Amino acid sequence: MRLYFFRYFLFVLFFLLIPFQQNAWANFNIKTANKSVLKINVIYREPNYDQPWTYSIQSKGSGSGVIIEGNKVLTSAHVIANSVSIVIKKANDPKEYRAVVEFIGHQEDLAILKPIDSSLFINTIPIKLGDLSKLQEQVHAFGFPEGGDNISITKGIVSRIERNRYGDDRRNHLLSVQIDAAINSGNSGGPVVNNSKLVGIAMSTLDQSQNIGYIVPAPVIKHFLKDYEDGKYDGFPKLGIWYLPIKSKLMAEYFGLNPKEGGVLLTSVEHGSSAFGLLYENDIILSIDNVSIARDGSIGLNKNLRVNFGYLIDTHFVKERIKIKVIRDKKKITIELPLKKFVQFIPDEYSVRPTYFIFCGLVFMPLTINYLKTWGEDWENAQVDLVTLAYFGHPTKERRQPIVMHSVFPNSVNMGYEGYQTWLLGKVNGHRISSMKNLLKIIDNITDKFVVIELEKGSDNAKVILDNNACKKSEKDILKNYSIESTKSQNLQ
Repeated sequence: MRLYFFRYFLFVLFFLLIPFQQNAWANFNIKTANKSVLKINVIYREPNYDQPWTYSIQSKGSGSGVIIEGNKVLTSAHVIANSVSIVIKKANDPKEYRAVVEFIGHQEDLAILKPIDSSLFINTIPIKLGDLSKLQEQVHAFGFPEGGDNISITKGIVSRIERNRYGDDRRNHLLSVQIDAAINSGNSGGPVVNNSKLVGIAMSTLDQSQNIGYIVPAPVIKHFLKDYEDGKYDGFPKLGIWYLPIKSKLMAEYFGLNPKEGGVLLTSVEHGSSAFGLLYENDIILSIDNVSIARDGSIGLNKNLRVNFGYLIDTHFVKERIKIKVIRDKKKITIELPLKKFVQFIPDEYSVRPTYFIFCGLVFMPLTINYLKTWGEDWENAQVDLVTLAYFGHPTKERRQPIVMHSVFPNSVNMGYEGYQTWLLGKVNGHRISSMKNLLKIIDNITDKFVVIELEKGSDNAKVILDNNACKKSEKDILKNYSIESTKSQNLQ
């Protein structure tokens, strides 16, 4: 009988302690959060890619941040992008602290802020950085969703870990963690915590879905902070390759793969990339740093998780060297290559003025995600050939920077060419144009009477024929008539 009552007592005590332990854990983190989690108010002014010589009006926004070791304020890059004023507030503290951006990485969507008044760090507790979360692990997201000045806490579990897209650049993939905790507007930049350690920074939510959020995980944060140590931003390197999984037994046999080997088929190499001149079309990539790659392009991250083999590159830094084993002409060879900085072919620009050049009333701009968004946030509905280039294009020797004829300022020197706006620039007087700087150089060196501009749109081509001397004489009138200060953006002057 005594044994029965003793067991009954332990049974009741166990269930009584569960909420106590949960509340104790929650209270500890609420107390810590009030001294660690920050609200970030931002005034920003976005560049105007529809009229690149002007700015859009100022707007207000807010996000969250967290104090980490070394008196650093960590937040999301997109929270403070295009900012003209940043103000930090601590929980339950009316004082405002102005801050500046000390280090920013848009590739991994992270930034370090530096308060002008270091007294911000008085009576605060930095959160220590943890490790990569595990599937089904419970986490808590802290932040300041819009509309409130008190800390919000949401609880969820880790539901997915994979390499995923960061931002709107379709080529920028890094390790990300999906959680089912609500991440609302204003939560961005706030900490996601497990066992009192920082396991991620709230990044985004999935539109049209409930309680599906994404966080920048600890390994990406650690890479960013290591990059920060020398004060020079390099970001994550990329191989610069396009590949296909090998699903056909016949394909495997054709390229010399034995039945037990994995590997992927390299289909093209981007000009100037890490792999350029060292890896070639039809190479079979078997392994990177002795880690075997499966035929679907995955590698084992642990016993229960596989991710895309690009993760092996993400663990390195620019200028580090890696060893790649390939099959080339049915022979196995090992190639050592240095990793280069990732250069976006069609970039999503932040905190910079748009690049533009006006010649004879024709406005030329590099093709960017920002420019595509002038069709609307759902920029996939923009002009098909431009979207295709953003999805599938890559640098070549002839075209390192695609250029668009953005618009035309009607004038007697360019009559009849208004319908060619949004066409891609191909050649000028027979010279293939590879970049904006190359365009300026070619235009400046023209001595012929005629300027012949060749444009491309899908499979169509068009020629714009201009009088070189008339164009030069019209420059001042065009600038004056359309209230434009210069024919060139500041970075081209």
